[in-house]
Amino acid sequence: MKNPPKEPFEIVDDYFCRVCDVPETELDSNSLALVQVWHSFGLIESGGIHSYLCEIGDEAAPVANAYRHAGIDRGADLILSALALWKSYWPNADPEESDPDEFRSKFESELDSIEEEFYDLEDDIVTHLARIVSDLDKRQD
Repeated sequence: MKNPPKEPFEIVDDYFCRVCDVPETELDSNSLALVQVWHSFGLIESGGIHSYLCEIGDEAAPVANAYRHAGIDRGADLILSALALWKSYWPNADPEESDPDEFRSKFESELDSIEEEFYDLEDDIVTHLARIVSDLDKRQD
């Protein structure tokens, strides 16, 4: 009896678990982008983009590039918009010393809009990444 087809989330998460321990230098650009997108996506979905930025700060720019590389341009744009707000809130300082609640309250309406749109992309992001994984798996067979 054949196994039922996996849901897109399961496809992406299984791939992520297989490659997340592989050194970045051994991943091709598509796999690396997928790992960066999936990791950030989970963190943003769990704690909000405001908390994510207070953890990584300017490192969000390369993550946005990974979204763009994966063909998720709107996700990249939203991360960069939130990053611009974060930079005005916390210029030239260690992101780990910033306060996500303070950042959120300073830009509440802007961040609400960004986060709402990002969360609305969830199904599209997961489905798109599942297609990328399927293509990567086909190339490896």
